[in-house]
Amino acid sequence: MTATVAIVAAWMLGAYLAGSIPFGWLIGKARGKDIREHGSKNIGATNCGRVCGWPFGVAAFLLDVAKGFGPTAAAVAYLPEQIQFSDEHGLWLAVVLVAAQAIVGHLFPVWLKFKGGKAVATSLGVLPAVGCACGVRRVDHRDRRDGIRLGRLDGRRNRVCRHLPLG
Repeated sequence: MTATVAIVAAWMLGAYLAGSIPFGWLIGKARGKDIREHGSKNIGATNCGRVCGWPFGVAAFLLDVAKGFGPTAAAVAYLPEQIQFSDEHGLWLAVVLVAAQAIVGHLFPVWLKFKGGKAVATSLGVLPAVGCACGVRRVDHRDRRDGIRLGRLDGRRNRVCRHLPLG
């Protein structure tokens, strides 16, 4: 049990650190501007686009989406290999905890004295990966209603996340 908690805690810390990378601020600094002093004074992609120009805002948006999707998708793919979960609810909870830390990292980045952005793009990146974790359940043909519902969910998961080894 303690090994399981330690592994999930390590994944959560990694997700927090990935989420706390302030890409909008870094792009602004590379352009010679502190975006916290201009526009809405936020470190997010919208303010980065407002202050530095729309191509840089798009880059910050895509990087913010990636920092939400990356750790969460990696947790979906690799946590089942590292931990033997008794059921899919344990995996789902672990993935949601990792995803939440990526979002918290953007909201409260340690590098900027815990003053971050609104985490809209990071949350947008987390959603498809959490959806993959929710679709891990197998179709049970014994209960027709649940089987149809889970079959649709499983089909969506396969379209969105076919590159992840979810089984």
